[in-house]
Amino acid sequence: TTEIYTLSLHDALPIFGRVLLADDDAAVRRRYARVLDQRAGIAVAATAEDGAQALRVLDRRRIDIALLEVEMPHVSGIESARLISDRHPGVAVVMLTALVDRARLEEAIGAGARGFLTKDMDVDHIVTCLRSAAHGQTVLGPAPMQIVADRFRRYAEARADNIDFICAVGSLPERLKNVYRSVVQGLSNREVATATGMSEHTVRTYVTEILGLLGCPSRTQLTLKATALEATDLCQRSEERRVGKECRS
Repeated sequence: TTEIYTLSLHDALPIFGRVLLADDDAAVRRRYARVLDQRAGIAVAATAEDGAQALRVLDRRRIDIALLEVEMPHVSGIESARLISDRHPGVAVVMLTALVDRARLEEAIGAGARGFLTKDMDVDHIVTCLRSAAHGQTVLGPAPMQIVADRFRRYAEARADNIDFICAVGSLPERLKNVYRSVVQGLSNREVATATGMSEHTVRTYVTEILGLLGCPSRTQLTLKATALEATDLCQRSEERRVGKECRS
């Protein structure tokens, strides 16, 4: 299918973003191309029906913002974001979708998307977010923002519930700190011994001592707990200061 290029009424005016709009629904493409192109400061330079077509457009045209539906055939919005970030790092990638869940939000941000918006948002709000994304800011719609807020809330609650573990990690003796960091990174005893220059026997002894001090029955539980609490490297000096404040409060 040939790409559809939309000539903007604002092409002759100063604009903050030339937009590529990619969505597999033709009616959605037409609607958003029309309403966005009516806003001052933004020009819909092209539309595409899937990620593969969007990438071809980007290879041939100057685009500032790629506004992508998450779920598209052939090349999804998430994969498109990853490829665009790699091949066209100057393009701000923003996802625009009807439904949002934590997994898709995380995948999009991890793929290099600078924003995640939903189709129930007011068009003027979308334009404001696109302007911010074009200037390098990360933008989230209300629904994605709620997901992020809920996650931080759960994280804070988990840290509060496990403050004894966090404090114990920050208080590990100096001789155990490198072993702790290596273990929670998933290294075996042999790999830890190679990395630290210790014997495997010494490493096994230290691991047993660490598990006892931190109240973990196994290194697997230790790794899972440390990762969930982002306590994989609390032995660093900056973290010791922060954890020390938490433990004294």
